Amino acid sequence: MGRCAPARVAEPADCRGHGRDPFRHRADKHAQASSAAPASGARERNGSRVSDFLAEHFAAVRGAADRIKPYVRRTPVLTTELDPHLRLKPECFQVTGSFKPRGAFNAVLSLMDRERPRGVIAVSSGNHAQAVALAARTVGIPALILIPEDANPAKVAATRALGAEVIQEGITFANREARLREVMAENKYTLVHPFDDWDVIHGQGSAAMELLADAPDLEVLAAPVGGGGLLSGTAIAGRAHSASMKVIGVEPEQADDAYRTWKSGTIQSLPASPRTLADGV
Repeated sequence: MGRCAPARVAEPADCRGHGRDPFRHRADKHAQASSAAPASGARERNGSRVSDFLAEHFAAVRGAADRIKPYVRRTPVLTTELDPHLRLKPECFQVTGSFKPRGAFNAVLSLMDRERPRGVIAVSSGNHAQAVALAARTVGIPALILIPEDANPAKVAATRALGAEVIQEGITFANREARLREVMAENKYTLVHPFDDWDVIHGQGSAAMELLADAPDLEVLAAPVGGGGLLSGTAIAGRAHSASMKVIGVEPEQADDAYRTWKSGTIQSLPASPRTLADGV
C-alpha cells in the first residue's frame, strides 16, 4: 500500500502511470569501520556505504523480479474511495493468495542455480507453506512443511494439495523452531526461511518495485510486518526509488513484537500465538 503527497499538486496525483547472506553486510562491521574513521567527512563516507549497500540489494531485487516473473502474477494497483491519494497493491490476487510466492520462488530457484537440494523444508502457519510447496513442485524437488496444529485447515489442505509433506502433530507456535531444527538434522533438507533469508527478502521486494513502477509519485509505503521479510524488501525498493521515501510497518496490536523490537533495540518475540482476527500471524 502506498500514498501520494496531496500538497504537491492541485489535483489528486495520478499514480497509475542464503545461511544465505550474499553481501555479508553486518552491523558490527559497519560500527567498527565508523569508529575507526576520522570525524571529518564521516557522514559522506557513511552515506556512501549505505548507498552501496542499497544499490547491491536493489540490484538483487531486480534480479529476483526477473527470476520469478514466469511463476508469479504482476498484481494491479488499485485506487480506493477511502482517500484519492491512496494506492493498494492487492497481493491477495497473487498465486496461492498472498505475496509469499515471490520470496519462496526466488529462494528455491536460487537454490537450484547453486546446487540442487535434496529437498526444502519450512515452518509456516500457512501462506509461506503454500508458497514453498508450489515452488518446490514447480522445480521437481520434495518439500516438507511444519505447520502448527491450530493453523487454518484450508491452508493446510492447500499445502498438501500442492504436493508438500506436512507435519502437524505436536507442532505448536512455541516449539516449531526447535522441531524444525530436529527434522532438518534428520532429513538434510535445505531451509527456506519465511523471512530471515536474503533470497526471500529480495523476492518480496519485487511487490513494492512493481507498485512504484505503476505509481511512481508515492511518498509513503505501508507494509504488513510479521517476521520482517516483506517490510525489508519494501524498504529496499522504496528507498532505492526515492531517498525520502517513508516506509511504515503495520502489525496487529496483539502481535506487536516488531514494534517492541524497534522500541527496545533488541529482538522481541511473541510468547504464544496472538489472539487476533489477522490470519497467518
